[in-house]
Amino acid sequence: MGRVLAVEARQQGLTVNSEGRNLEVSNGLVLVRLVMRDGGYAQEFHAVNAKGEYRLVLSSIHKDIIASSEHRACASPMISGARAHLFAVCRESLRMVFSEARLHRPDDYRVVVRLSGSAQGHSLVTRITVEAGSNVIHVATEDNASDSHPVLEYLMSSYAFLPGGTTFAAGEEPEFTWAPNLRPADDAVIGDLAFFSPAAIAQHGRYAAALIPDLDALRRNRPMPTALDLDLTNGLLFAPLLSYGFCDYEPAAGGRYFRHDITMARRLDTSRLAYGFYLMVDADCKRNSAHKQVARFLWSKHGSGIAPNPNPKSEILDLKSQMAPDARAAYGLWAEGLRTGQDGLIRGARAMRDAVLSAPQQSGLFPTRFDTEIGFWRGCCFPAEQGHYSTAECSTQLYWLLRLHSDFEAHPGILPYARHYADHLIATRLPSGAIPCWYADDLTPVSALRSGAPTAASALFLAELTKLTGLKKHLQACELAARFVLGEIVPRRLFLDNTCMGSSGTVTLECADPHTGMRSQSSQAMLWIARLCLEMHSLCGGRAYLDRGLDVLDLLCLMQSVGKKPWMRGSEGLIARGNTSAQLDPELSADFALCAMRYGAATGRAEYFERGAAALRGALSAGGDDLAKARIAASAAMVRAEFGSVYVSVAGKWSVEMDGYRVERFGARGTRASIDLRCLEPGHSDGRVVFGGLRGDSYEIAINGNSRSYSREEMEAGVTIPL
Repeated sequence: MGRVLAVEARQQGLTVNSEGRNLEVSNGLVLVRLVMRDGGYAQEFHAVNAKGEYRLVLSSIHKDIIASSEHRACASPMISGARAHLFAVCRESLRMVFSEARLHRPDDYRVVVRLSGSAQGHSLVTRITVEAGSNVIHVATEDNASDSHPVLEYLMSSYAFLPGGTTFAAGEEPEFTWAPNLRPADDAVIGDLAFFSPAAIAQHGRYAAALIPDLDALRRNRPMPTALDLDLTNGLLFAPLLSYGFCDYEPAAGGRYFRHDITMARRLDTSRLAYGFYLMVDADCKRNSAHKQVARFLWSKHGSGIAPNPNPKSEILDLKSQMAPDARAAYGLWAEGLRTGQDGLIRGARAMRDAVLSAPQQSGLFPTRFDTEIGFWRGCCFPAEQGHYSTAECSTQLYWLLRLHSDFEAHPGILPYARHYADHLIATRLPSGAIPCWYADDLTPVSALRSGAPTAASALFLAELTKLTGLKKHLQACELAARFVLGEIVPRRLFLDNTCMGSSGTVTLECADPHTGMRSQSSQAMLWIARLCLEMHSLCGGRAYLDRGLDVLDLLCLMQSVGKKPWMRGSEGLIARGNTSAQLDPELSADFALCAMRYGAATGRAEYFERGAAALRGALSAGGDDLAKARIAASAAMVRAEFGSVYVSVAGKWSVEMDGYRVERFGARGTRASIDLRCLEPGHSDGRVVFGGLRGDSYEIAINGNSRSYSREEMEAGVTIPL
């Protein structure tokens, strides 16, 4: 495009150019082109590649990118009638006609383009904001209807992902896609009940784009539900469509996804609709890493800077309810008994531990489901096909038994029981290192997920056992299992476990959802793998395991609910079970909290620690039955033991408050540091500050004006906060 007139001088890297009615706004990272096409302004979003050249990444819908056979008239762009796809009738269903463009520069760091137009009683205005130094563009759309109570089916903005300005060949798909929920049916959408960390992401080669709903705008204005969409088979063009806006929906397939049809059009009480979103574009993105940018952006917008509050305390006061034997719950009860001085909880924990150990072993395997009515162990909690024993469940129970043995009270029966089970895993593992997930009662591996992500759960048990036995065979088995998981599961994103199974015990959507390009994915499976990588990093050293774990953890971060959402009350900080359910899981969230904090400590990145603190706070606030509370209390106790009430990274110069204290001031220089803390809970007297990011062997530390020298070991173990 020839630049015949520069209407603004370059300021803070922002440049505005025009040619006739066409406009360009650029900041050195992205370029927004507004070009008159098809009777109105088309919006094009370009990004800079490795050579410093702008390349097209996203475009609004216009006739040049849709086959001519799709150019059909439509009575209304807002209500498009019966169709096989949400947008299948014609391009008018996606296109907002803007006839006028105006520029506004509120300051030296932003340029705003105002697009306006009208269609069939709707006055539409879209504002596109480009900021200096950012590859994220904000888009805000407002519709003022002539009818004071308009009938609306949907009002959505849509963009085609065109890496380098080209569509895809028939049958070709982007290398990476992500959405918070699957939408496997033609009439499906991603409803805002699944807006944990809402984003539709597509990446192909080094080209990447993401559409991220503006949660702040939605919180202010939600006269009807909204929906996100990522559709690779949209029936209009050979390119993924990323869409967002107002669109009603209902649960389908038992709540696994959401569907929309024309009968969900509704009459509104307002004539004004407004929504916003962010577009992230990149033409020089490391392969399969666009999700990392999105996770960082969402946390910076909605997660960081959470005000410190005392963590809600467990409500486990007695053992009146009958809980099924569970080693994680036993750990939580024991920890609560020690914290509150209730000997009854410790006695109950011992009894529960011993009950788990009473499960009869068959070649090392043992049943994990206790029938409380008849007082007998039989089968597993989540059977698949003819599965009688679940190695993921056995391994999880034994992991927590080993932690009970290490952290609270040694028991002579735990190690022999665990080693017998480990011998079975080693003897029956596949040549690839995979560990069968289920066995029939005759010890034959069943076909469902015969080798898959649950291998990581067994590897976690083997890693914990290695710490206690020091035996090479346990470490080698753990390494082989980790190699399988990282070589076969992670590259293909086969994060499957029992939550991805239907009522018949078979995996649902084993093949990719044709619209989002994603398979069923379980947050639990991702968490097992992220934890395993951290354990292998600790056992074997080196950076490789840590980096692979971060790749998985960043995907898992997109399943964490961020921001305040009135239509999803109590969701903040919690982790969703996966992309086949909008259900949040407090127990999983508590487990994630410890994992995220450990990554924060290992990498020196505050975001992971903040995410962990938010997840733990959400889990402790979620309520639930006594079994759930006891399991959550187990993870909370491990967080307290490892990270105290306040965690401080001396090298990173950041701190995260976790339980009852506010950091008023923190400073560090060389081997000196000072921190001022304020207690938020009257009578709170057992606070500890744990220090990380230490490079020296000893430091001079002042806490609330009390100064003394501490060794590195003392600081990493935690320093008591003076009253």
